[in-house]
Amino acid sequence: MLPRPTQLSISRVRILIILALYYQKHIPAKLIVLAGTRQKPRIIDVMAMAQSWGISALTGYDSTSSCSGKGKKGALSLVEKSQDHAHTMQLMGESFDVSDELYTGCEQFVVELYG
Repeated sequence: MLPRPTQLSISRVRILIILALYYQKHIPAKLIVLAGTRQKPRIIDVMAMAQSWGISALTGYDSTSSCSGKGKKGALSLVEKSQDHAHTMQLMGESFDVSDELYTGCEQFVVELYG
């Protein structure tokens, strides 16, 4: 029997993504975010959104971007063109530990982004 849906209100989606990644093995349900307006509601799959977490983690917030002058569009474009970079971003969502493979992949991503 599937667990009954539970509604949780969190104002910061990033916090929800971090919690979902950390507890994903312990939550036997699909996590969604209800967004938009009453006239145009949207349902967003949290785990699907978490897959892009790596890009967000590396590029920072819009107001304090660590990839100054490149932005999220440039970073996303680079990930879409490279399976190696896509794999690195996927690794970022698997664990809070930084493996040598993840560190090297992030380093190569940033070098290529600014190259």
